[in-house]
Amino acid sequence: MPLCVSGMHRSGTSMVAKVLMDAGLYLGAESDMMPAAADNPEGFWENVRIVGINDALLTQLGGGWDLPPAPPADWHDSDLAGLRDAATEVVASFADEEPWGWKDPRNSLTIRFWQSVVPGLRHVFVVRNPLEVALSLQKRNTFSLALGLSVWYQYASRFMADAAPSDRLITHFDAYFDNPESEVGRLLAFADLPHDATTVARSANSASPNLKHHRLTVSDLVDAGVAPSIIHLYIDLCTEAGFGDARLGTADLVRPKPHLSPGLGAAQPETGVGRFGLWIFSQQQRIRELEVANAIQEGTRTELEGRIAERDGMVLEREARIGDRDARIAERDMTITRATQEIALLRQTIEDEFVLVKGLTEQVESLGRHELELREMLTASQDQLLFHDTEIMGTLGGALARVVPGAPVAIYYRQMLEKVRSVVRANLPAASSVLVANYGDDEFLDLEVERAVPFPLADNGVDADYTSVDSDVAITQLETLRARGAGFLVVPSPAQAWLARLPALSKHLERHYPAIVHEMGTCTIYALGGTTAA
Repeated sequence: MPLCVSGMHRSGTSMVAKVLMDAGLYLGAESDMMPAAADNPEGFWENVRIVGINDALLTQLGGGWDLPPAPPADWHDSDLAGLRDAATEVVASFADEEPWGWKDPRNSLTIRFWQSVVPGLRHVFVVRNPLEVALSLQKRNTFSLALGLSVWYQYASRFMADAAPSDRLITHFDAYFDNPESEVGRLLAFADLPHDATTVARSANSASPNLKHHRLTVSDLVDAGVAPSIIHLYIDLCTEAGFGDARLGTADLVRPKPHLSPGLGAAQPETGVGRFGLWIFSQQQRIRELEVANAIQEGTRTELEGRIAERDGMVLEREARIGDRDARIAERDMTITRATQEIALLRQTIEDEFVLVKGLTEQVESLGRHELELREMLTASQDQLLFHDTEIMGTLGGALARVVPGAPVAIYYRQMLEKVRSVVRANLPAASSVLVANYGDDEFLDLEVERAVPFPLADNGVDADYTSVDSDVAITQLETLRARGAGFLVVPSPAQAWLARLPALSKHLERHYPAIVHEMGTCTIYALGGTTAA
């Protein structure tokens, strides 16, 4: 009987698939297996042909693995005929193999489709604490925690709704580290694979303890403010998985009424009520799902309003600085006008008072030098204002680039970003390891070098706002990263004002590291003398 391993991404599905494969489950030809990657060095154990069909199916339904689409009204719709033919062809390639199966987390969303292709398909669903999954996705895919929790909820709830209890086994990721032989024996027995003591012990060794990155409980979910619907769904999954030791910490939770026993449509709720009660409980489940979606949408709206308010504040600040700049330019123009008038008057005096030529000539020369100094002051002031204007435009452009991409300042920001990239390409080897003062803007990390690292990091270890970092902390981080191989420091123009506010750091750079590039309004690049290897 074919078997499918699914579950939310980053939940340990690869580990469970390898345990089953070591016990004798055929997962496909080696040439069809997805190769290992840096984020999964043990291997994915996924058949690329089946993954391709699942990806195409989710895309055709208007979504993807990270944006689960709504299921179609009819999984036998003619629009899916081409993908069903491809799936049938893949399944036929397993005809001479027994037992066989496959692993793909996406199957949590496409169960009904594969049930129409493989009648009697059984399912193993790997569950892991949703906050651990969200943290892992945040690290690997830069998901927000809210997005990671939302996708986890959709995978788990869709599985519970579409896989009949009689055809499924839910297994908890942590069980393979707490009591591996017991959980492996339970898994192999469900899969109709040999589960004698020797086989179980050998397969249990496939569970790698170094795969376990986080260790959280239900209490952690409560403390983190995770939506109750997510917490209760996780508790239900743990209960069915037989994973319910003291670490769950559910004493402080108030559970709602039991939800439906998920199935294919004929199951009754746990309370044993009739058809009308079934409908009521299904509506309660839908309300909980909508509450989760509304909470995520409200958080997105609040974040957007905050960004707009921040943008408006930056616009007002820039307008004030521009007004101050214009006033200073007007004052310098008036000074130059007065000096020019004074020079003209003195020259006229020289012509009228020839007897005082020598003294007046010296005075004219002095005034000429004064005029030159004033003009040099004006030029320097204009350069400084242009420098600050570039910083303001770059910072404002970065804030508006995603909100109002067509705004002139957003266009200016993108042009400045491309100039920085062009300067880096022209001056640094592609194999360079580069520190970037990016002020939390990840766009400046895309410099086409081997590695670009944000610098410096704030006390809390993030790079979203490093304005609280003082010179001593920044110098310590700089020397630490240089010792680890950082070869260059790139300071884009929006970060120049920050560098100017840290004179000790500026002097440290000037004293120890040459500026190999200095382009006003674009960037400054310091050669740190480190190796080019990351």
